[in-house]
Amino acid sequence: MFRPVTGYGCVATKVKAMYGKRLSGEEWDRIKNSESAADVTAVLKNSLGWKHAGDMLPEGCDNTKQLISAIRVCIRTDRETLYKYASEADRRYVDFCVKEDEYKHILGSLRRLISGSDAGLRRPPDMTLRKSRINFPALENAKNRSELINAVSGSMYHDILSAAPVTAGSDLPDYAAVSALLENAYRSAHYKYLTRKYKGTAKHLLTERVRIEADMVNILILIRILRYFPKSITAADEILIPLGRFLSKKLIAEISAAASEQEAVDILKTTRWRSVFDDYHPADLDRLFDGAINALNKKLLRSSEPNFAAVAAYIGLKEADGERLIRAITALGYGLRPNI
Repeated sequence: MFRPVTGYGCVATKVKAMYGKRLSGEEWDRIKNSESAADVTAVLKNSLGWKHAGDMLPEGCDNTKQLISAIRVCIRTDRETLYKYASEADRRYVDFCVKEDEYKHILGSLRRLISGSDAGLRRPPDMTLRKSRINFPALENAKNRSELINAVSGSMYHDILSAAPVTAGSDLPDYAAVSALLENAYRSAHYKYLTRKYKGTAKHLLTERVRIEADMVNILILIRILRYFPKSITAADEILIPLGRFLSKKLIAEISAAASEQEAVDILKTTRWRSVFDDYHPADLDRLFDGAINALNKKLLRSSEPNFAAVAAYIGLKEADGERLIRAITALGYGLRPNI
């Protein structure tokens, strides 16, 4: 017990102090009522938790691209600062953050090829650029399926992308299929590493986190299929992540047999996820998912034994707040009020 406490006692205190500097309810209200992206800049410049982002921005900055870039840099800075405290075992675990970045950037490049627009593409974090085998310049400039596949040569995603089905009438991989295949590969490899090779003190907590996240992703997948592709629900097993903690095969079958999205939600209200779906509204599906994951990370952050789980939980919460800010800024860029 003494060794993990001395190794992570200070960083656990630091993480909780950093979490205490997050945006307050009053600051989120100001963002919700913003008239322009410049109003968000003003909030960030006065926020302790987003000071690094605020310092990068000129007074009154109304450039949404510049704002979003500053937010992403702030998250990367926090992440890389805290990961410096990791033990040797935990540094190997951190490599899975690189693998997560990899599959998200592959999907971003595939979206670019499908849409013909590079809007939303962003520079990978420095840590990912250092550790990844993916050729990111080639990935970002790929003009077709062959160049996309060649750019990821050497990564765990190469064979998956090579074998992925293509969209009818196109040479490009089917986005929905690739998205499911890459995320499943990432989460399965992550879980396999945690259960078989990871030697850190946070093994139980981190493994539980991965499995509960898989439950939530699977619930999201099932509801989306019922909403948009109800005739495909019988094939849902092909894309579900086989790592769940509480989402049993029986419950999956019950949800899949539901006659509608609302009926599936009514089933979920009788389970351990009842609090997540109590005030359910279809428009809030993604936010309900985010809220459940945030609640899990907050629980880990309060863990009594100092270990790397607190670091992973804090980064998860910081990234969630960052994505919430980005949604607000994106809405303002289109002349809309933030609905966050």
